[in-house]
Amino acid sequence: MECHDCGLHQRLPALDYGDIFCARCGRRLRRIVRNSIAQSFALAVTGLFMLAIALWMPFLTLEIAGREHRDFLVSGIWVFAERGFYELSLFVLINTIVAPFAIWALVASLPLFLMLPKPPRFTVSMVLWIERLTPWAMVEVFLLALFVSYTKLADLARVSFGPAVYALAGMMLVTVFLNARIDHAEFWRALERRGVTKTPPASDTGRRFSCHGCGLALRLWSLYRPRHPRCPRCRTSLHQRKPQSLSRAWALLIAAAVFYVPANTFPVMTVVSLGREYPSTILGGVEELILLGSWPLALIIFIASVGVPFLKMFALMFLLITTQRGTAWRLHDRTRLYRLVEVIGRWSMIDIYVVSIMIALVQVGQIATFYPGFGATCFATVVVLTMLSAMSFDPRLMWDRAGKNGQRAAASQPAVAQPDGATP
Repeated sequence: MECHDCGLHQRLPALDYGDIFCARCGRRLRRIVRNSIAQSFALAVTGLFMLAIALWMPFLTLEIAGREHRDFLVSGIWVFAERGFYELSLFVLINTIVAPFAIWALVASLPLFLMLPKPPRFTVSMVLWIERLTPWAMVEVFLLALFVSYTKLADLARVSFGPAVYALAGMMLVTVFLNARIDHAEFWRALERRGVTKTPPASDTGRRFSCHGCGLALRLWSLYRPRHPRCPRCRTSLHQRKPQSLSRAWALLIAAAVFYVPANTFPVMTVVSLGREYPSTILGGVEELILLGSWPLALIIFIASVGVPFLKMFALMFLLITTQRGTAWRLHDRTRLYRLVEVIGRWSMIDIYVVSIMIALVQVGQIATFYPGFGATCFATVVVLTMLSAMSFDPRLMWDRAGKNGQRAAASQPAVAQPDGATP
């Protein structure tokens, strides 16, 4: 298998249970879980059940000035659309409902399709989409935004949690446990056993290509002559490295930097109370939490909404420049930095979810009404563009251009096995 962070080809050891890490950069190559398909199926069914409760049961109830307003999980999505913020409505819908539902539905239905006498061919695409959708399911970020919103509203009105909040907490736990128990390689072996797809013979596997879809290491030029060869197992287009990785990452990063300025200048939300408007920027929301005495939440919002986007753009710029220069300086640390950039980017969505909850919950006519602002659209755009930029960047280029993936370095080495799951 080729490490997708440093490009080192290595032999995976025989292991019944535990984690396998790259011998050079420490990336987890695979997590082997006993009965992974059965455990994933149970968790996915639980997640679908929790999602059904979250959609149909009340989410939050606000009592202010003798009036009661009940909110549902999709209320913020509808209000975004009603106010003309269709892109925000679509983004929140995908992150909180569509992506989690699609992942759980795919994981829950795959074992059922594999039980058929002849499983359909589209099960291959189902396995691929499970991994593709995972970064866009942000249930845990939405749950943190809920606590931020509750803190802001606690002094304004009486807020009570509905059954959907507890279902949302259950969805978060399902997401965490599913990410820890799912073994994508086990799905591919199950598809091979049922004849849906196949692995090429040993003479046709090697170190020239590593499929981005299923991770299979291949050398196919001898048998597959087309201009754009495809993986024989999952039919994903094969490339030694991500096509135009640096140029695409630069383009997306520059676009994110352009939107970063209005995202922090224009209001993300405006409160209309007694005929007066009170616009609120991201920094204004942090200041409000400080005045309310919620220092921990204010720090979280400042780090996630102001610090993380800026530091993520700076880190990506640093990685792109050092890669283009071909420097071998601190390659291991730069690889870890890339992994950190991949993980933390999603948490910047807290402010967008706070706006979604507030505009849906606080609609009390002249007393208080919340409206989304143009800054929210710009900020969501920054988050999406930085995530896409990180996905477009191929960290193996850092090692390639530093001369670490030559013939001697590319020779197969044994990976590091950790049966107890501890990182080496």
